[in-house]
Amino acid sequence: MLTDLGHVYLCQSELEDAGTILEGAFTRAMENLEETSPLRLKAMHQPAMLRWEQGEMGEAERLFRECLDDFLRFLGSDHVDTIVTTTALGDVLQQAGNLEEAKSLLERSLEWDLEHLGEDHPSTAVVVNNLGLQLGTMDLGEEALGHLEEAMAIAEKVLEPGHWRWPALRSTYGRTLMMVGRYAEAEPVLLASLEEFRAAVGDEDWRTQAVCRSLVELYEATGAPGKAGPYHALLADES
Repeated sequence: MLTDLGHVYLCQSELEDAGTILEGAFTRAMENLEETSPLRLKAMHQPAMLRWEQGEMGEAERLFRECLDDFLRFLGSDHVDTIVTTTALGDVLQQAGNLEEAKSLLERSLEWDLEHLGEDHPSTAVVVNNLGLQLGTMDLGEEALGHLEEAMAIAEKVLEPGHWRWPALRSTYGRTLMMVGRYAEAEPVLLASLEEFRAAVGDEDWRTQAVCRSLVELYEATGAPGKAGPYHALLADES
């Protein structure tokens, strides 16, 4: 129950409360549950998610690797919790620049999602999106856009308009449009993503900050630096 409660606070970006609750759950799990207990494994996963949400990517990677090792040992490679952690580790490695390993993990996650959940599922949309982001990071912009457009099409079918996953999907798509020089198309996508992130997680969250930096870059690249002013003002490292 503590792990689930901490996860609720985590989803609401109430990170201080989430941290207190999840640390308590983790301590109790380590002290009282068998090494193979699914509840113990679940309690191990959430602190890794917390570090990710806090932007502590190095610690998140370490914790996700520990979780994945245990999930593989005790649950096997085809268990849903193993795949969730595989996806999360792939995303963290992507942000850390470990591109080949990230791509391999995300391809494994997508294979599982397509087999077990089908194409029209929110998880599939997210993994297709993240794989597209990975390809973009590897300078494969046009190939990346194909994946991202597929992710957006799936999301249109399976997500409500205000769903919390939308800003992440939009920001990835907008950034990749920029990468291939389609700035006019990227601008409204990034602006929509920014407003959704600001409403969901606030101005100082790393995801909001990343979209601000993308907008600053877009306006500077298109010869309209004056329009970048409001987004400069939102950047924590420039305030």
